[in-house]
Amino acid sequence: MNLKAMKILAIDTALNACSVALMDGEREIAYSHETRSRGHAEKLLPVIRELMQQNDLAFEELDAIGVTIGPGTFTGLRIGLSAARAISLAAQLPCIGVSTLECLAASVSCVEANGADIVPIIDARRNEVYHQSFCYSQDSEMLRAISEPMASSIKGIASQLKNDKAIVLGNGVSLIEHATDTKSNWTELEKSPDPDSRIVARLALRKLDEGTYVSPPSPLYLRAPDAKLPGGLDPKGKDVT
Repeated sequence: MNLKAMKILAIDTALNACSVALMDGEREIAYSHETRSRGHAEKLLPVIRELMQQNDLAFEELDAIGVTIGPGTFTGLRIGLSAARAISLAAQLPCIGVSTLECLAASVSCVEANGADIVPIIDARRNEVYHQSFCYSQDSEMLRAISEPMASSIKGIASQLKNDKAIVLGNGVSLIEHATDTKSNWTELEKSPDPDSRIVARLALRKLDEGTYVSPPSPLYLRAPDAKLPGGLDPKGKDVT
């Protein structure tokens, strides 16, 4: 199947935005992106329905569904993943997950990176951040991960990056800047702190073309959820008191 001819619906509600894109390969058919810290559930499905109707598209005419899988907020991830899975099941389409960290990193072009590592940093709360390092392959515009996604203390990642020449972005950057009193070598790029669903679509289509995906996708959790069940039990029923 020609990558440029594939139509995809891409969704992101993992952080502080509700973002939906309809793409035909690299061509944008329709796009909606609204910053919001809550109310994703009320916004998402009406936006999807409106974009599909405005462009006279049925779900069965799509080739795939793309969705961010995290790390991110527990509620936001479940909303996006539930919608994407439901549509893919009903229309019998592959559902392809893309990490929020990879999506943020891909917003930095090869030219902007200029050989430096790209480190998206997301506020994970509880004095922690989610982060992962990426770089562009030599003589190529193919982004690749050079570390695993992880959750670290703010002071820990600030110390780790202090002497590195890296490009940083995301809503966790200001947290690590305040955690070090030493001038750092990293460069902050003014990019959106939330994933762009058009980039989600591009990365998902690449995974579809390469066959490097598992459908349906699972959420990417880098630590246990904050919520605990009554009686001192964790979500798996284990006593944590």
